[in-house]
Amino acid sequence: MAFGKLTILGEGSEFDEVELTKPTTSIGRQPGNDIVLNTSAVSRYHAQFDVAEGKVFLVDLGTVNGTFVNDRQIEPNSRRPLSDGDVIMMGDVQIIYHIPTTRFRAIDIEASLAPSTTTFDDPHVPIRLIVDDPQQPVAPGSHSQLVMIIHNRSDSDRVFTIETGGMDAEWVKVNRREAHLEPDEQTEIMFSIRPPRSISTRPGLYPLSIRVAFKDDPRQGIDVTREVEIAGFAGVAIAAHDGKQAGHYHLAIQNQGNMPADLRVEGYQRERLLQYKFNPPRLRLEPGETAQVDVRVRPVVGRPFRRARQISFAIVVRSLDKACYWAPLPARYTIAPSWPAWLAGLSLPLILLGGLVTLVLVAGLFFLGIVPMPSLWGGDNETAAATESIPPTWTLAPIPTSTIIPTPVVSIVDFQAQPTEVDFGLIGLVVFSWRIESPSSVAGYTLMDNTTGQILVIAPEHWSTGRLVVSVGTLASAFGWDRHDYTLTITGTDGVERSRTAAVTIRPVICTLNEDTEILPFPDVNAVPVPVVLADIPQIAIGGRTSDGHWLQVWNIVEHRELGWVLTEQASCPSGVAIENFVIVEATSQTTLEP
Repeated sequence: MAFGKLTILGEGSEFDEVELTKPTTSIGRQPGNDIVLNTSAVSRYHAQFDVAEGKVFLVDLGTVNGTFVNDRQIEPNSRRPLSDGDVIMMGDVQIIYHIPTTRFRAIDIEASLAPSTTTFDDPHVPIRLIVDDPQQPVAPGSHSQLVMIIHNRSDSDRVFTIETGGMDAEWVKVNRREAHLEPDEQTEIMFSIRPPRSISTRPGLYPLSIRVAFKDDPRQGIDVTREVEIAGFAGVAIAAHDGKQAGHYHLAIQNQGNMPADLRVEGYQRERLLQYKFNPPRLRLEPGETAQVDVRVRPVVGRPFRRARQISFAIVVRSLDKACYWAPLPARYTIAPSWPAWLAGLSLPLILLGGLVTLVLVAGLFFLGIVPMPSLWGGDNETAAATESIPPTWTLAPIPTSTIIPTPVVSIVDFQAQPTEVDFGLIGLVVFSWRIESPSSVAGYTLMDNTTGQILVIAPEHWSTGRLVVSVGTLASAFGWDRHDYTLTITGTDGVERSRTAAVTIRPVICTLNEDTEILPFPDVNAVPVPVVLADIPQIAIGGRTSDGHWLQVWNIVEHRELGWVLTEQASCPSGVAIENFVIVEATSQTTLEP
C-alpha cells in the first residue's frame, strides 16, 4: 500500500528504504518529521512528498541549501513530479525514488477478485476499523465502492465522525458522515469513488485518506490511507472539411483520452477504388492535444465518361498501442466525369473546320444579296433621310404591382436540442425545447428531420409546454448515425409559417469482434451464420442488446446497415461502456428499438 519507495544512501554501502504510505510525507532533520535525516546540511523542515493527480510530487519548503532532482534545483516552495529512478539531493544526502509496482493487471488471469480487508486499530484508542482493499483500477466515468466497518470498543455510547481527504472531494461520496454506536456495536460505512471521464483525470495511484474519530473528542481517532488506482482511457475526436481542390481534405484530430496516444491515419473503402495520401500519416498526441492532417484522395481507376460518381469511404484513425482501437469518420468522394482521350485530340480540328464553314456561309449570303452589304462610309443619304422621318416608337415598362406581405401573428424566439451529441444504441433522451411569441395564435406544429424526412409528431398538449422529449432509439432506429438537422415549423392562425432548425449528431459506439466470431441473423446459437468476412469489417457499431444481455446487435460502420447478432462475450467495446446501458432490441423481421 505504497505510493512509492525511497532509497536513502548513507556512508559506504549502507542505505535505508522508506515507503511512502501517506498523502503527505515530511522530511528534514527535526524530530517529528515522517523521515528524519541526521545531518546539519539538511534544514529542519526541508521538503515533503505529496501524492496528487495520480503522481508523487517533491516540494521544497524554502530551504537554504536547496533541493535538487537530477542535478537541477527545485524552485523554493514549488513542486516537481517524480519519475522512476530520479536522484534527489538534500544537502549531502542522496535519495533515489522508485515508482510503486502495480498489483492488479487486467490481463492477469490468476488475479483474485475476492474482496480482501485490512484491520486498523490502536491500543490507545478504543476504535477498530476493517477496511476493504481496492481490488482493481477505477475507470474514469465509472465507480468503485469500498466498505469500512467501525467497531466501538469503548464501554459507552459514542458518536463517530468520518472525514475523507487526499483525493478530490468531488470524486468521493460517503453514505453518512456520523455514526452512533453502543458499546461493542459495529456499523458499515460505504465509500463510492467516481472519477470524472475527463482528460484532466490522469491515470495513476491516488491516496484516499480516512479519519474516524470521536465527535466529542476529535483528538482520539484512527487515520487510514487506501491507494486507489485510476485507469487510463482512450478517446479520439475527428473533424474534417473540404479543401480548395477536389479530393483534398483537412483533418483535425484531438486526443480526448487521459493518456498519450500514438495514432496512424488510414483510409478504408471496401471495393478499394480509392488511394490515399496523409501528411503526416502518424502522430503522437498528449491528452487534450489537437493536430492537423492533410488528406488527398484520388481514384485508382479512370474517371467516368458520362456522369459523376460518388464513392463512400472512411478516414480511420487507429491507435498503435495494445488496445488497437479504431475511430472512423464517414466521408464521400465525387469522381467528376471526363472526355475520352480520342475526343480531346479531335476537338481542335473540329473547331477550325466549323469556323471555316461559317465564313463560307456568310460570304455566300452577301454575294447572293440575301443579306445587304453594310456601308463602310455611312450609307445612302436617302436611306438615312427616310430613316430620320420615321417617328420613334416608345415602349412603356410595366408598372410594378405591390404585394402585401402579412405580418405573422406568431414567431419562434428560440429552438434548440439538448444534448447535441448522443450515442447510437445507448439509452438516452433528446429534449427539443422552444419559445414562441403569442402562443394562443398557433394553429399547428411540425418537427421534421431534414436528413431523413422523418416527422416527429408534437401532440397539442406539448404546444404550450414548449418541450418534447424523444428517446435516442426513436431518432436513430431506422437511420443510423449521422448529423440530423431538425426543423420546427409553427403555423399561425393567419396561415403564415415560421421555422427554425437545430442539429443533433448521433455517433456510433465502435467495438471490435473476435476473429472466430460468427454473425447470426437472429439471437439463436442454432441459426445459420450470415456470410460475412470479418477481415473486410475493421470495426462494427452496436445497435442494441437483447433483454437478457446475452446478445448484441451489430452494424456495419461504413455502410450504415445492420449485420446481425453476436454473443456479448465476442465483442470488445470501449472502457466505460456497460452492456446494461444499451437499448433493448426486439429481434423481429423488422427490428425496432425500445426507448
